[in-house]
Amino acid sequence: MHVTNWQKYLPPEKVYRRAGGRRRHNAERQQQAAIRRFVVEMRFLRVAEEFVTMRRNPRGWQTRLADELDVSRMQIGRDFKRLLAENRDLHYLAILFDTVISFSRLPKRWGIR
Repeated sequence: MHVTNWQKYLPPEKVYRRAGGRRRHNAERQQQAAIRRFVVEMRFLRVAEEFVTMRRNPRGWQTRLADELDVSRMQIGRDFKRLLAENRDLHYLAILFDTVISFSRLPKRWGIR
């Protein structure tokens, strides 16, 4: 790793190029995060729809998505948490989805199924 010594004089052009590179790198990361959050939102909506219509088990959808996007499970969880904080409709849908899943497990817990 190259360590830069900011103690000595650097020409303004070099300083500007370095700052521009940082801005470009940060902009690319923000764009990747926005795309990833959009994918997380669409996947959640699809998983919720599949659970309601076809009774498919929704467990592990975040892990599968993390593997597909080649990021950690924690990153998908953080993205999902941020989406829930930003979008109230999605937040209420997630609460309803969690409630439906909980109620669908009750008969099995009670030994009815």
